[in-house]
Amino acid sequence: LIKFVTQSEMPVADIDHSPKLFLGDDVCRIGCGLNEPFRLDYGKITSVKSSIGYQLKGTYRVSIFTVMGDSGGPVYHEDKLIGLAQAIKTMPVLVGPFESDIPVMHMAYVIPINKLLESEEIKAFLK
Repeated sequence: LIKFVTQSEMPVADIDHSPKLFLGDDVCRIGCGLNEPFRLDYGKITSVKSSIGYQLKGTYRVSIFTVMGDSGGPVYHEDKLIGLAQAIKTMPVLVGPFESDIPVMHMAYVIPINKLLESEEIKAFLK
């Protein structure tokens, strides 16, 4: 999230604090992963009650193609900001005697915007 102050009014995205999301709803994300220019990617909501391991519960899972560096990119539903891209799914596999994680780039997790805005770190930053 970026906070800046200007002397003139600037257009900003509408925020949907409590989106009514269902499986299959269309979503899009703006990202610039892998040091590429900004790009727009589309997908669907694939879970409205997902989690990233044991660390972060209450995320959305989406089918937007996501690569490293897209984290923090805005995710929109019906032209309103619903969250920020956080992570992609990884799958542990054995490669010989070693275990490795392979990214599943069409399974991405989104932190809902209301969850971000309720966090103490963000509240302190926005004051």
